[in-house]
Amino acid sequence: MRYYTIDLQQIKNITELMLTSENLIEITLRNNKKRRLSLKGYSNNDKELISNQFKVINSNLKIQPS
Repeated sequence: MRYYTIDLQQIKNITELMLTSENLIEITLRNNKKRRLSLKGYSNNDKELISNQFKVINSNLKIQPS
């Protein structure tokens, strides 16, 4: 499995984001507090690994308004 870092400030629209990789990790911000993880194109095993890592990252993530 390959991981890519995408600078979201460089992405102009969702179509461009989806073209950057066949597999997409989508993080949705809701109310500037809750983060939801959506995994598309990954095997169940990979989804579980990514989900577990996301829980660790999410517990330490703080959103700061720009």
